[in-house]
Amino acid sequence: MALLHKVSPLLLESQSNRPSFVPKVVSIGPYHHGDDHLAAMEPLKKLASDRYGTEACKRVHDMAESVSKMYEIDPYLKMDRDKFKDMLFHDACFLVHFISCHRNLPDPLAPDHQGSTTTDQAASSEILLGVPIQGFVVRDLFLLENQLPYKVLKAVVSDQSSFDKKVVEFIRSVSRNNDHRAKDVVPKTKDATKSTDEQRIDMCRRDTENLLDMLHQKLVNPKTCGGGRVYWRYGWDSLKFRSVKELTEAGIKFKPNRIGYLTDVEYKA
Repeated sequence: MALLHKVSPLLLESQSNRPSFVPKVVSIGPYHHGDDHLAAMEPLKKLASDRYGTEACKRVHDMAESVSKMYEIDPYLKMDRDKFKDMLFHDACFLVHFISCHRNLPDPLAPDHQGSTTTDQAASSEILLGVPIQGFVVRDLFLLENQLPYKVLKAVVSDQSSFDKKVVEFIRSVSRNNDHRAKDVVPKTKDATKSTDEQRIDMCRRDTENLLDMLHQKLVNPKTCGGGRVYWRYGWDSLKFRSVKELTEAGIKFKPNRIGYLTDVEYKA
C-alpha cells in the first residue's frame, strides 16, 4: 500500500489550487524532482550530502528498492534506479542539514565542524538558508507530494536518538503558537509517566511515516481521531468541503490571522 500519495486530480482541476500543492523552492522525493523552478536548490543538496560518509550513502541506497514501493506513482517511471538512489541520499542529507541548522541550531556544514567544507561553501550554505528563504523551505517540506519516508532520514545520521530530538524541536517550532492557550497534543501512549518530549521521540521511533505525518499528529487532537482513526457518523454529505463563499452566505464570518501559526485558529459563536 502506498504511503506517499499524489494530490487528487480533482483538487488540481482549478488552477487557483495548484500553488497550494506545488513546492516553491525545493523538491523532496521523486514527484517534483527535476522541475526547472526548483533547480537552484540542487547544489545545496549535494553540498549537504558531502558532509555524510559512504556508509550513510550505502544505508540509503540499500533501502531504495523498498522505499520506491512506498510512492503512489512508481518513481522508476521518471528516473532510473541509480538516479533514484542518489536522489534519496541527497534529499535526505538536505533535510537532516536543514533541520539541524533551522532557527540557529548548529550548522553541520560550518567550517568548525569535521569534514572538508570550505569557507566559501559554508558561506553559500548560509546565504541559501538565510531567514528569507527558510520560510519557503519549511512551507515546502510539509507538502503532500514533497515527502521522504522518515526512516530514510534516520539512515543518514549516526546518532538517531539525538536526531529524533532535533526533529521534535523542529516540528514544535513550525507549529508553535505564541498564545498561552495552545496545548501540546501528543498521541496517547500506555506510559503516562513519560514527558511530552519523550512521547514525541517514541513517536519518531515507531509510528512516523514522514514529516507531514508528524506535523499532523502534533496538530490533531488524538481524542478526535480515536488514536489515529477518524470515524464518520453523519453520512457522505458531512465529508464535503464548504467554500468560503458558501460559509459566508450561511452567516459565518471570517477574520484574518495576523500571527501566522498553524494552530492559531479561533471559533466564536
